[in-house]
Amino acid sequence: MPFLEYHGASLHYEFHSSESTAPPLVLVHGFLEDLHMWKELLPQWTDFWSVLSIDLPGHGATSSFGYEHSMAFMADAVHAIVMHLNLAPFLLLGHSMGGYVGLEFAVNYPEQLVGLGLFFSTPEPDSEERKRMRVRAVELVKQNKNTFIRASIPQLFDAKTREVIKSDIDALIARTLEMETQGIIAAIYGMKQREDRSRILYRCPRDQGRKESRRLEGTTKYRQAPEVDQSDG
Repeated sequence: MPFLEYHGASLHYEFHSSESTAPPLVLVHGFLEDLHMWKELLPQWTDFWSVLSIDLPGHGATSSFGYEHSMAFMADAVHAIVMHLNLAPFLLLGHSMGGYVGLEFAVNYPEQLVGLGLFFSTPEPDSEERKRMRVRAVELVKQNKNTFIRASIPQLFDAKTREVIKSDIDALIARTLEMETQGIIAAIYGMKQREDRSRILYRCPRDQGRKESRRLEGTTKYRQAPEVDQSDG
């Protein structure tokens, strides 16, 4: 597994090179997920792009770095990997929390993007009620991380989808149970503190971004439900 040393720890990623001359596609997963979430889509997407998938700080095989992983810190981690691989400019697709990270990337490194896609995500910050729910989620994680994971992940899917992809959900739960408690808490605090990035949606870095993003439509094997109260991201 390829790793990049970063701030005394390591970032895990996978890179699938193709002969395409199009800008690469960078995939950023959501809360309680890892880069495995994209595996069913990679055979389709690598026909069009070279594809980089990343385990965000505290998720998958990537280390935890501290008490809070802000969205800006996670964006900096993505930046470190794409610079290491010399991939810019590229198209970034973020799922849920990965979308929050993508928005921060667009704020701090706009010249490196040809486009940004948000997949079940939002540029809006947490409401006060949502922030209170984040705090409650942290307390639940501290009480019993494994119970929190087992209860939260199935709620990311509607009832019908849970039946159809039960084995995939079970596999995700098994991988997520390996996460460190601090990695989960750090991500929750990071999501709680994020800023309003709505203005980013009105500023496309390049026209090419709009052209490339159309190819993503219709390729998803299954759809996930919108954010849930305690563990969205």
